Amino acid sequence: MELESLSVCLEGERAMREKKCPGYVCALILLLLMVAIPASAAPIPVPIPLDKDGVQSGWSLSIRSSDLSNNKVFLPTVFNVNLSGDSVTIQLDKQFKGIMSADLFGPITVWFVKTSPSAVNRIIINDEQIINSTDKAWQDFHMQLLVDAIAPEAAFDNSTLPRGDLLPSVSFDSSPAGYLGQPIVLNFKGGTVPNSPFPDNIFNPGHSDDFGGNPFIIQTDAAHLAVGDFFGLKEWPTIPEPLSALFLVIGGLGLARRRN
Repeated sequence: MELESLSVCLEGERAMREKKCPGYVCALILLLLMVAIPASAAPIPVPIPLDKDGVQSGWSLSIRSSDLSNNKVFLPTVFNVNLSGDSVTIQLDKQFKGIMSADLFGPITVWFVKTSPSAVNRIIINDEQIINSTDKAWQDFHMQLLVDAIAPEAAFDNSTLPRGDLLPSVSFDSSPAGYLGQPIVLNFKGGTVPNSPFPDNIFNPGHSDDFGGNPFIIQTDAAHLAVGDFFGLKEWPTIPEPLSALFLVIGGLGLARRRN
């Protein structure tokens, strides 16, 4: 079962704990959900501890096994776990592949799972290496934290804007809001990420080592989250709308008819 489906089940469990619905009703809903989603329908997420040199951050990164095997997501690099600074600093590497206009093309999502009662509050991503191996250049890129709408587990720290690299115009969406009313959507625009050649097709948002830019920081509500609670990080370039492409074709045919 994928974590998206698992999150629905966990919301049912939370409702039972908080007595938002009768226990037998929630239990029945959970059972129906688990039966309705066959285990073969989704790859099993692979948890990667975000620890360094024996120091535990209290978080793991959960990645779909198919994303790992297809080189869409690579194993994260953990630079340090700073317990006094209440943070873990990591690098994420991803690769978008395939035909962007195809129905099967979609975002890449990874999940942060709390694994210890003493988890740090801040997850600092000081570099992402995102490879554009699709059939089109990108004009924008987006990140969204997938959190609970009522009690959001996390949000982006909007005190500083992260470095935008090839897409230097960086902005947060004011809504929807996450933890402490901070944003959960981050946008990169104003440039081009080519789809070839390598390494020119690498997009490095948040790169802070050599260029003096700012990383992007995820502020979590770790103190109030239970072990096993999680939130997602979804990323994607804008996918061309099939209908828009169809309208362009129809418009071209109309022009050709008028010319004839």
